[in-house]
Amino acid sequence: MTHPGPGPWQPENQPPNGPARPGPGQEGYPSSGPQQPYGAPQQPYGGQPPYGAPQQPYGGPPPQGPPFGGPPPQGPYGQFPPQGQPPKKKTGLVVGSVVAVVAVAAAATGTYFAFGRGDVAAAGGETPADAATRLLTATGSNDVVGLFDTLVPVEAQLSRDYLEATVSEMTRLEIFEPGTDPSSIEGWGTTLEGLEFDESSEERINEDLVITQASAGTLTMNSNLAELPLTDSFVAAAFPDGLPADETEQIDFAELDEPLRIATVQVGDDWYPSLFYTIADYGLREEGLSWPDTSVEAVGADSPQAAVEDLVAAAMAGDLEQVIALTPPDEMGVLYDLGPLLLAEMPAGTSPEVTVTDLQTNTRESNGGTVVVIESVSIEGTQPGEQATIVIDGDCVDISVEGGQSDRMCMSDLTGQMQAEMGGELPPEAIAFVERLMTNALDSGITTVEVDGRWYVSPIRTFGELFMLVMQSLEPGDIEMLIEAAESTY
Repeated sequence: MTHPGPGPWQPENQPPNGPARPGPGQEGYPSSGPQQPYGAPQQPYGGQPPYGAPQQPYGGPPPQGPPFGGPPPQGPYGQFPPQGQPPKKKTGLVVGSVVAVVAVAAAATGTYFAFGRGDVAAAGGETPADAATRLLTATGSNDVVGLFDTLVPVEAQLSRDYLEATVSEMTRLEIFEPGTDPSSIEGWGTTLEGLEFDESSEERINEDLVITQASAGTLTMNSNLAELPLTDSFVAAAFPDGLPADETEQIDFAELDEPLRIATVQVGDDWYPSLFYTIADYGLREEGLSWPDTSVEAVGADSPQAAVEDLVAAAMAGDLEQVIALTPPDEMGVLYDLGPLLLAEMPAGTSPEVTVTDLQTNTRESNGGTVVVIESVSIEGTQPGEQATIVIDGDCVDISVEGGQSDRMCMSDLTGQMQAEMGGELPPEAIAFVERLMTNALDSGITTVEVDGRWYVSPIRTFGELFMLVMQSLEPGDIEMLIEAAESTY
């Protein structure tokens, strides 16, 4: 899509109110303001070819500038407007409580992400305490699938779209044994005894968000890497001294400095525990802050390309509220609800010193989303003649500056320079991997999803695609080679 230049690139017109937040029967998270419950579990965002079939490599350079509101980099013609000070380092959080939350989160998002199943049948609870009990009970019964099914449907959906891909790639890379079944991998276990919730201490943030507190219970976690379906070659490279011994850790909720807190949200008539809201709740408590009474309203865009273009413009202008409003209101509901606090800490946006005057893109479907791939971008500074164009051509990048010379940079040239600077010490396999990775990166992009007829940029799915890009750039044997290279270097 071409934008008029040389004037500033403005986001496309949006409806005056937009789909403020998902209403009854729609998906999304609860709002801290007077919002409706967030609706039933969503269907996958888009079709995709089954894993195991030949796939095109992921790729395309990550956008030069933060798609999700972080500080932009230095431009060729000046510094982007200040984006505020980075958040201060979190300290002083109740360690025991964090350990317990991380234990649950790791089981829910880590273990299941890598080894879960592809069909999610969410099971909600009748009350917030019931929802939190289902989560911890599923953990205690060593039922990874059941544990994941208890989470908010949209959080389960996020991992669902990448489960089979991850296990498939780990098998292709000869990390897992051939024929590894994603739904039946052992290697960890937990037991839970004496669980009790103090329902009188529940904190109702709004009609759809309640914080529950576990006052008693003992969680015992066991890990045994020997039970994982790891190949002999990977074990020999990653654990030359043999696999670590079995490990056991026990957490007594009653001995924590404060009760274990689990955020639960309402979807329709059912309650579900939320990993995202639980993490946010602990962050607010550490800072001595309360949940805001209002939230940011969703805006979205008319198309995947427009969502990316509008978000780039908002990020360059330092418009954090617009950046938030262009992320999915279901996946990033917690960001919407924390938005007022974030906006209070950020300086007001200013006119950008660099403007995108033209952005050419294409799209492809991948893992439940639509990936917007940048083909070329033209930028303009505030002074006459400050113009440059970057064009991606296969595995090369062409850069031209008005009034100056053009330059062509190819990935093979870069890896050749890298090898020369390293004195030829890098093995050919490492150089080949780096070249594949950079070439694939030129075909990567920004993942967008459609929610209630509007398009949004999904930061979580975008990073998921980048993870898959790295995985698909590897070849069998590369993991062992990289481990050996790291050991010889360090």
